[in-house]
Amino acid sequence: MVLCGIAAHTEFIRCLKRRGFSTILVDYLEHPPAADAADLHIQESAFDLETVIRIARQHHAKFIAAPCIDQVNIIACKASEALGLSCLYSSEIALKVTDKYEMKKIMHRVGIPTARFARAREKGSLERDVGGFRYPLIVKPIDGFASAGVSKIDAPCELAQAFDCALAASSRGEVIAEEFLSGYELSVYAFISNGRARVVMGADRYTYISDAGIRCYATLAPSMIASRQIERIEGMVQDIADELAIRDSPFFIQFFHDGDSLWATEFAGRMGGGFSYFTTLRNTGFDLMNATIDAYLGIPPNVTVASSRNVSLIEILYSDYGVFDRLDGVKELIDEGVVDEFFLYKNSGDEITPEKPARARIATAVINGNDMEDVLKKAEVMMGRLEAYDVHGKEILLKDVYLKRSNAFCGTGNISHVAKA
Repeated sequence: MVLCGIAAHTEFIRCLKRRGFSTILVDYLEHPPAADAADLHIQESAFDLETVIRIARQHHAKFIAAPCIDQVNIIACKASEALGLSCLYSSEIALKVTDKYEMKKIMHRVGIPTARFARAREKGSLERDVGGFRYPLIVKPIDGFASAGVSKIDAPCELAQAFDCALAASSRGEVIAEEFLSGYELSVYAFISNGRARVVMGADRYTYISDAGIRCYATLAPSMIASRQIERIEGMVQDIADELAIRDSPFFIQFFHDGDSLWATEFAGRMGGGFSYFTTLRNTGFDLMNATIDAYLGIPPNVTVASSRNVSLIEILYSDYGVFDRLDGVKELIDEGVVDEFFLYKNSGDEITPEKPARARIATAVINGNDMEDVLKKAEVMMGRLEAYDVHGKEILLKDVYLKRSNAFCGTGNISHVAKA
C-alpha cells in the first residue's frame, strides 16, 4: 500500500507491480498523478492514521510505504507498527528525520557543520532567540515539506510575517529559523544497507525566490562537488545512521557549498523526491526504487554504484496563477531528442493557486546529454519553444525560469544559491 499519489510514487508503484505485488494507492485527490499506475486508488486521506490502518487491515497489506514524502512516512511507520508490518525504521525515528529541529540537534551532536538555528511556538520567543543571528534568515515550519511556509527574510522587521506564514504551514505548531547560508545547493542521494552508508550520487540544486516562497526549478547530476567529497559526505551520512541506528533505508541529505566547504541543512530517511530515481539509475546503474522495496521487505540491498560521464538535467516548469489548459510543444521536443521525457502535473481545468509553491509546478522535463554544455543548450532550446496556456488563451509559462550557463556551478566560485527569476 502506497500513501500519496505524487508523481515520484508512480514509478515506485510500477516497480512493485513488476515484482508481482497488487498495489493500493491512498490519496484524497480525485486524480493524483500516480493513480493510473495503481491497481486500486482509494480516495481517502493518507494523513489520517486510523484511516490508513483500516484500509491496510481490510486489504491485508504486506507493507505500507511513503518513500518520497516525509510527513506521510510518519503515518506509514505508525500504521506498520500498529499492524505488525515491516517498515524502514520505528515511528520514533521517523519523527526525528522529519522534525527540522531534531535534525539540527543530531547534526550538531555528531559534528556536522550547519547554520545556527532556533525554534519557537510563539513569535516573541523566536524574536528573542534569533536576536544575535546574522541576517538573512530562513524561516520555515518545523515539519513542512514542498517548500510550503518557507521564507527568506533580510531584516528583523520581516520576522513576524515570516513566522505567521511558517506557523500556518506547520501541523505541530512550531517554527524554526536559521541563518541563511550563501553558496550553491547540493542534494545527495545515499543508501544505508545493513548499517553501512553509501553515497549513490549528488545533484546540484537550483532555486529562486517567488511571491510564494523558495522554489526549486532545476537539478543537474552528477554533481562535481559531491564526486570530489564523496568520502567526507559518506562519513556524515554514516554518523547520522549510527546516531539513529538506521539499518536499511534510502537516505537524502542537502548541503550548501562554496566549491570546497560543506554545510548541511536537512536530511531525511527516504528517497529524494522529484525524478532523482531516473537520474541516479541512468548515471550510476543503482536502482533506488527496487532497493527501497527490498528495505521495506527487510532485505538488505546490495549497493553497487558505477561512475558515469553522462549528465542529466531536471527542469521543473512553473506557471503564473490561473486555470491551466494545456502545454504546447512537448511532442516535437521529444521527437527531436531535445527532451527525453516530460511529466505533466496538471490537467485542463486545474486551478493554479499561490498557497503552496508546488501548486505552480505544471511539468517536469528530463534532459540527458554528454556534458553540461549539451544539456544547457537543450534547455535553452526547450524553453524557447514551449508554451503553456490558461483556459482563456493567456500565455502563463514562466519562460525565464530554467537553468542557464550563468547560474550553473562549474567547479569553482561562489554565488548565492537563490537566483532571481
